[in-house]
Amino acid sequence: MSPSKSVKLSSRPAFARRIPDSTSPRACVSTYLLDPSTDTRSGSLCILKYDGIDGLKVENEISTSAGVFRFDFRNPSTVVAALTDGSLVIQKIEEPISSDTIPVASDMLLDLGLSDSSILITTDNKGHAYLVDLNTSLIVSSWLAHSLPYVPGEGCEVWSCSVTPNAQTVVTGGEDGSMKLWDARSKTQISQSKVFEAGVVFVDFQSEEQILTGSYDENVRIFDRRNLKDPLKVKKVSRFDLLNNFNITDMINSTWFLEIIHEWNSILRLQN
Repeated sequence: MSPSKSVKLSSRPAFARRIPDSTSPRACVSTYLLDPSTDTRSGSLCILKYDGIDGLKVENEISTSAGVFRFDFRNPSTVVAALTDGSLVIQKIEEPISSDTIPVASDMLLDLGLSDSSILITTDNKGHAYLVDLNTSLIVSSWLAHSLPYVPGEGCEVWSCSVTPNAQTVVTGGEDGSMKLWDARSKTQISQSKVFEAGVVFVDFQSEEQILTGSYDENVRIFDRRNLKDPLKVKKVSRFDLLNNFNITDMINSTWFLEIIHEWNSILRLQN
């Protein structure tokens, strides 16, 4: 019998990333669960390991104070996660396990992006972007990044964000169907793209000059940041891929990736 490549989690998976510099195939998966009776959200970070004998299994599950939509690795043993209670958690995932919390927003944080310094970008479901210093736990700056055109001044969900390694430029994507490029120091908009036919669910700097995006219009696009009107490349993908494989970067750049299947039975499958 071949080793199992699926595992059942205790809660619904939301996001996944390969653990960097791991000697064996390991990944971290965030979970999110809404209790409609109390309107509370719970979550966790699950550490998964795969080997040729035991297959895919849950190595550890670390509970968080709220649901986790997205996260990134500050180093191979430390995760920074955006939580649905409006805080960031800096979580050690290796022994000794510990965590620090940074309150940021009064609403849900939806995404974050790390730079090479202590500065990160994070966004919420009310239209705001925040620059946060992880060393001081302080909010450096914040601004209204996205709003719906038919409700002027009222923010909409900012589903994704990324920052350049030098923390000078930020890109955001939102429910309003636009991608925006920002000067992080002045909080001014440099340019924007409105080529999308639906909300922008994923943005990421692939380099200082190129931005990778995913949208509910079922297209993955690569842009040159100097020209956001015309993408360099466009690839049509299925809605299933965009809904369930948020981590497009790992899918493209690694030899294996995690495919999250959003079903109530919370199945996670590892593909080589």
